[in-house]
Amino acid sequence: MSAQAVRLTDIDIDNALQNAHLELAFQPVVRFSDNVIIRYEALVRWEHPGLGPLPPGAFLSFFESRGRIGELTRYVLQSSLSAARHAGLDEDFGISINLSLADMSDKSLPDTISEQLDKHDWPAERLTLECPLFSPDIALSVQAESYAALAETGCPLALEVRGRANDAMKRFDPFVFAEIKTGGPAVLRQVKLSRGGPGLNT
Repeated sequence: MSAQAVRLTDIDIDNALQNAHLELAFQPVVRFSDNVIIRYEALVRWEHPGLGPLPPGAFLSFFESRGRIGELTRYVLQSSLSAARHAGLDEDFGISINLSLADMSDKSLPDTISEQLDKHDWPAERLTLECPLFSPDIALSVQAESYAALAETGCPLALEVRGRANDAMKRFDPFVFAEIKTGGPAVLRQVKLSRGGPGLNT
């Protein structure tokens, strides 16, 4: 299902942001070594009043195409911090939010993050920012500057990598990431190896 298929408009976005039609689901993030939950990842869902529940694949690209993904990021940031504070999470737990490529070039975002952390009295070290990897066409210095600005908020950064890490990631200096986020065959390969079995030939 795409945004075109459900015929979303900017008015839908306005209504969703103003009337809290966007809801958060929190997915536990488990530490592989001891199966302990360390934080909860905020995932956004859209409960459209006319179309019903919309999955992310039906609307995230629409926010991006309309140049409004930054508004969604700020909504998720504020809502997730508010929910975490309201839930009274133990200090052993944190939360994480996903950033988009458009967010990476938003020079005002680091200040917004710091302001929201102060507003909700939430420690920066308990908010992980999950960052996408830039296109290799973007200068490495530009990439490093964007990641460094986010790191200055005090929040741990997780770099999302599809498949094998590319050469650009290996050249970041300083390396500001606390984690590498990956999935698919790479995760299955690690599980196999950790259990003493053969790796996957993928």
